Amino acid sequence: MCILTKSSDKSKHNLEKRSTQSALGYTTYEVVEQISNSTFNKFAVTYDVISFEVKCQCLLFESKGILCRHSLSALSFERVNKVSLRYILERWSKNVKRRHTHIKSSHDEPLFEPRRSEELTGILHRAYDNTRVG
Repeated sequence: MCILTKSSDKSKHNLEKRSTQSALGYTTYEVVEQISNSTFNKFAVTYDVISFEVKCQCLLFESKGILCRHSLSALSFERVNKVSLRYILERWSKNVKRRHTHIKSSHDEPLFEPRRSEELTGILHRAYDNTRVG
């Protein structure tokens, strides 16, 4: 039995390796989260060594697309340095195409049309020349 204790300023996590199924390639952890002095939450986290899949009882990834701290604790305990790409959803990447919004941003179009910009530059040059002559 392996026990890992992590402490933070808000909560305390205990990770206990509950059962190992090496033939099937998965490990089940029980993550105990201390909420207050007398309140504890327990979550079962399963890690599949063969497919690198992690699944937590809280189902945060399945419902919101975010890996929960319980899963991250198990991955940390397993010394996993890189998370599988299945956990990096398109909506969290920099290159996401947002099809649902119709709000224009400053990146969509230039602030001035090229002709309008040249016209304004000409006006400024003439005003400057007039102030130097006069």
